[in-house]
Amino acid sequence: MAPDLQEHPDGDPVAVPVLPVYGPDGTCLTDFGPDPAVAADGAPRTGEQRQVEAIAACPPGPELDAWLRGLDLRALSSTVLVEVIAAQDRVESHQHARKLAMIAELASRDEMSPEWSPLAGAPPIRPAWPGTSWRCGWGGRGSLR
Repeated sequence: MAPDLQEHPDGDPVAVPVLPVYGPDGTCLTDFGPDPAVAADGAPRTGEQRQVEAIAACPPGPELDAWLRGLDLRALSSTVLVEVIAAQDRVESHQHARKLAMIAELASRDEMSPEWSPLAGAPPIRPAWPGTSWRCGWGGRGSLR
C-alpha cells in the first residue's frame, strides 16, 4: 500500500491528508506523488492546486493547528495563503465548539444555577458561578443558564 494511504476499518484504503512542507523560499518540498486526476483521464493539476486541496482536506485539530503555527506566511503564494486562512478559520471554529461544549457542561451543573433554592437544601458545593464568570472573562454578570 502507498505510504499516503491507510487501511480504513472496513478494509477500504483511505487517503490520509498530507500537509505540504515549505522551504524558506516558499518552495513546496512535499512530493504528492502521481496526480490521480491524470489517471482518471483528467487534466493534470498544478502543484499549487494539489497543495490547496491537501490543506483543505485536513480536518481541524492539533495536527492542523501545529502546522499552521509553523508556517512562514511571507513565503507562501497568495493562493495558498487564502487556503491557510480558511484552515485557520476551521481550527478556530473547532476550538470554539470545544469551548462551548465545556461551557454547556459547566452550566448544566446544579451548583452553577443562581436560582438554587435554599428549600432544596445546600447545593452540592458552594455556588461558584460569580467567580467562574470573572475567571473566564465573562464580566461576572448573569448566569450560565
